Amino acid sequence: MGSTRSKAFLLPLALMGLLVISIISMNGYAFIQSHIFALPKLQNRKTIFVRQEQFENLALNNIQVQDLEFTAQMTTLSGLYNLSYLVHVDVEGRKSLIRNQLIILEKLLSMCANIQNNKKLSTAIANYIVANSPISNNFGILDLANELSIPFDVAIQILPCVRVAPRDFKINLTSAEDETIASYFDLDVSMASTLRKLISNQKIKNNSAIENYLFKIDEKKDFSALLRNTIISYPIDHKALILYQNLETFAYIDILRDNSNTWNLNRSFFLWTPVE
Repeated sequence: MGSTRSKAFLLPLALMGLLVISIISMNGYAFIQSHIFALPKLQNRKTIFVRQEQFENLALNNIQVQDLEFTAQMTTLSGLYNLSYLVHVDVEGRKSLIRNQLIILEKLLSMCANIQNNKKLSTAIANYIVANSPISNNFGILDLANELSIPFDVAIQILPCVRVAPRDFKINLTSAEDETIASYFDLDVSMASTLRKLISNQKIKNNSAIENYLFKIDEKKDFSALLRNTIISYPIDHKALILYQNLETFAYIDILRDNSNTWNLNRSFFLWTPVE
């Protein structure tokens, strides 16, 4: 078991997968909180919460972990598809599902998450997001997996493919994977890979250049609406810190950058909290 976990920790998203298994198998975050409140006085709630704030500050302030007992891994989330794109809100506040975005989600679950029979899952995710939009801070992909009772093996598969953030958090194409680009713009993976390399090499530097490139592929399709949700060469605005102790994941801290370039806590999960 130890060697398997060691290999899993080579990839940041594998850490997220291990965390999701633990959270769902423990029946969610509420179980964890009830466990904290049941702790004896020696390990009281105040000590736990102070320690959690210290770990959250590691993420918010990009502090390197010095303690040999802990290991930290930061992973970028800005290149992932934001589930908030599924929702249209009209001037009167009425919410509706954007059908072409649902198609994108279905493609992502197939191409990125390798979930072949994905329509039922896509619809469940979309219905939840529409019903609970606008999505604000303090809700993340782990919450969604728990709310929908998504099986933990499926939750692991979708973690590298989608995120939950307020709608103004765009896909940063400089950190997007081929499958994300292919699903989003309806390209085959080889074309998406070529586009990603052009962006990475700064031969395509803005959305206008992407639009011109895509127009050469499909002259009949209007990509302008899709491009409103994307950005290039912008500072990373969404990331997560995964913390583990002795090859055991104990925390996942999701943070967002606001318009003033300040990092703010979006969502944090603690399976347990190491105390001094």
